[in-house]
Amino acid sequence: MGFFRAIARFFARLFGLGEGALNNAGDKMLTANESTIRAQFRKVREDLLKNHTTVRNAVANLMAINEEKKNETEELNKKVKELETKKIGAVRKFKETNDIKYQDLFKEFSVQLQKATESIEMNKTFIEQNSSNIEKYKAQLVTLQTRIEELKSQEDQAVADITSSRQITKLNELLA
Repeated sequence: MGFFRAIARFFARLFGLGEGALNNAGDKMLTANESTIRAQFRKVREDLLKNHTTVRNAVANLMAINEEKKNETEELNKKVKELETKKIGAVRKFKETNDIKYQDLFKEFSVQLQKATESIEMNKTFIEQNSSNIEKYKAQLVTLQTRIEELKSQEDQAVADITSSRQITKLNELLA
């Protein structure tokens, strides 16, 4: 399951990048003017949008992999039915002819059937785990989208705070 851990680490780092950039931008705003503040927020927003696009593409790829595994499982299920029919046919022919080749065919079909059944179980397990990860990453995408949307109001608030702080400082200087 190293694949899933690697994906989880990827998304954790990706979401952490946006948060760190926002904190850095907040620190720079304390000494900046309005255009600098807006530029910093724009940069953070662009980084978050890039991260969002990357995560969205990764989720789409995971969904495609899931579909491939589902299709493979359907094909394996068809093969299992075919192999079961062939096993029954080999038993009938063996009973009719007592020819050893039908016994060998039965064994071969049994081995193939076992491998196909194991593959089906592995695919089902993979699909279940991958599906739960996809849902988790979809929730993270929604969270990231919300953060991107909130960034605009935070930008407006930060500009308003800086502007009002400057005006208060100027008024205090005039009064002093």
